[in-house]
Amino acid sequence: MKKLVFISALFIVTNMLSAQNTQVITALNAGNSGALASFFESTVSITILENENSYSKQQAELILKDFFAKHTVKSFTSIHEGASPEGSKFAVGKLATSNGTFRTFVLIKQKGTSFVIQEIRFEE
Repeated sequence: MKKLVFISALFIVTNMLSAQNTQVITALNAGNSGALASFFESTVSITILENENSYSKQQAELILKDFFAKHTVKSFTSIHEGASPEGSKFAVGKLATSNGTFRTFVLIKQKGTSFVIQEIRFEE
């Protein structure tokens, strides 16, 4: 019985993360800073090219809004997804924009019953 409960809980968590990954990818594909910000931790690390800093959720949304205004998103393609032993999940992809393609890294961690973005990087 314990095994069944564990498997059911694992299935539910996996489906939640899968749905969230889909929503994050959709937000990146649309260049939608508001939709991405809805998944942000209260403090999120953002790296855009050589500029790296930690921002509050509200500041981070404005930083991404400015980035997407300067670099109109054409598409986002997920290349690789994985997990760490500590329970963090990550995705690596290519963000094609009007000003070139950026290697994009997103780090997601479970916080309570939800998952939050702790870090996002856009690199050439």
